[in-house]
Amino acid sequence: MHRSSQASVATELQRMSRDVDDGARPPVDISSAPEPLSKLPDLPTWQKWVLWTSVVLTAYANGLDNFTMTVYLNAAASQFNGIVQYTTLAVIQSMILAVSKPIFAKLADVLGRAAGFAIAILLFTIGTTTISSSNSIGGLAAGMVFFAWGNSGLSFNLSLLVADLTSPRWRCTISNVLSIHFVINFGIASKITDALVPRNWRWGVGMFSIINPCVTGPMIGVLAWQQYRSVQRGVIRKYPYQDMGFLRAVQAFFIDVDFLGLFCFSGGFLLLLLPLTIAEKAPNGYGSGYIIAMFVLGGSLLLAWPLVELRSPRPLVRLRSFFANPDVVVPGAILFVDQFSVALTMTPAYQWISITHGWGPGGATYFLYTQSLCLVIFGILAGFAATYTGRYKHVCIAGACIRIIGLGLMMKYRGADASTFQVVIPQVLMGLGGGLMTANVTVVAQAAVSHDELSIVTGFILLVLELGASIGSAVVGAVQQTLRSSLHQYLDPITGGNATVVNTIYAQGSLAVAKYPLGTPIRDATVHAWTDNMHQLIIAAVTLGAVNLLTCVALPDHELKDRQQNNVENDSTGVLAPVAARADKGQA
Repeated sequence: MHRSSQASVATELQRMSRDVDDGARPPVDISSAPEPLSKLPDLPTWQKWVLWTSVVLTAYANGLDNFTMTVYLNAAASQFNGIVQYTTLAVIQSMILAVSKPIFAKLADVLGRAAGFAIAILLFTIGTTTISSSNSIGGLAAGMVFFAWGNSGLSFNLSLLVADLTSPRWRCTISNVLSIHFVINFGIASKITDALVPRNWRWGVGMFSIINPCVTGPMIGVLAWQQYRSVQRGVIRKYPYQDMGFLRAVQAFFIDVDFLGLFCFSGGFLLLLLPLTIAEKAPNGYGSGYIIAMFVLGGSLLLAWPLVELRSPRPLVRLRSFFANPDVVVPGAILFVDQFSVALTMTPAYQWISITHGWGPGGATYFLYTQSLCLVIFGILAGFAATYTGRYKHVCIAGACIRIIGLGLMMKYRGADASTFQVVIPQVLMGLGGGLMTANVTVVAQAAVSHDELSIVTGFILLVLELGASIGSAVVGAVQQTLRSSLHQYLDPITGGNATVVNTIYAQGSLAVAKYPLGTPIRDATVHAWTDNMHQLIIAAVTLGAVNLLTCVALPDHELKDRQQNNVENDSTGVLAPVAARADKGQA
């Protein structure tokens, strides 16, 4: 079935191109109806090949930079003596990845898909250029912020474009196949970083300033040309907000992107999550004035956000329709809880295996990414299954069950006495279960709304996914603040209460215990403290895994359509025209 499904993917891509050229449409009686004014014209076959080739190359380049950038940034922070500041910056970066998704959804709708990609690649290039030329932790921080925005925009717009161009049934396969780069990069990324770090890390970052614009440029060009053809046909205006005065155009833009809603939502989550990471460094911990102020202001903004959305003419999230639609809410809940659970076990995994089993950086890195590798591989198989059968629920439930088994084995074998097989097999099962459970749920939500709502629901789903990971990482940071007391408990009887040893091991982790071989008293005491801390996190992850099984059972099971853009309307696949340039937009 695996080989036949792969052949079917190629056949389907060829059929879609042929259908476009022949004027074929979904099996409904719309042959005499004109193309909707909101849809851009079809592309010639050669432009489709250029577009899809650029999509594949952009997905690969984006995957490679995601795989290697953390190594380069760690090397840069070490060179600038800013490891402590880098930890906070990494949390801010993860939060940007979350809250930026709805913003890029709005930009893609209002200004168009080509403009969305162009803005993202501009921010990405500014970020990588700034990072590669920085000479201080401040310059590195500025580059990381731009990079996070650009990287998030590229991944979001790529997901959105694939959803524009494919039917729900085939989207399950195509969107998962585009993640195959992880399998390739799993083998070669470490070789690239080993060759460049620590002395030439700037080249590792800087090369993406060249690679990503080159592979994304053809896609932007094709989409821009498609939009220009619509201008020539009089379907859309030449410029967004054309024939409006400047002030009215600015006002219309702020309304279209729901600026106030974005501010309340993004600012609220940033102000709530950031204190969880930086509170330990504050003078009085959580009792510090600015920590309390951040919590209060963040909570106030989030409480105000639904009220703003209900009154907004162009809401960021359609609260009434989305939260009343189980095909949107349940997939969002599955991804949120799953990423929350994964973050609890995966965030400390590198340090745990290095400290308790003495694995070196190479082995620890492979251990960390084994789960993600299995998730991609089995996610592709789950996509094939959904394309072949048109169904997804039973595979999703099976994945949730397997993930709980993996968490149970992780609870049993997260100790120093476990063999290599015993510590690796839970990672494999977690990836297998996660791949089956989550591979198709984004498509389920996308198929449940009209094409006009596609970008918003995609942004919403990817937002809750990133929020789950961000909140999980923040919880790990909060729980690991108890690690210091555990280290004192086990180390003080050995060191005579030497706080320097505890503080060094707490701050530097595997680097600090490297001088204490496995089996020595200080190393064994550290292993006990880390194992206790890890078990606390796994207990929480098991609880979330059980919740997710119930959520998967509640997932509706509809047949995915084969030739329509979604399941709720008879709409052919294709790229939508930007809202701000549509001919029905009011004039000044």
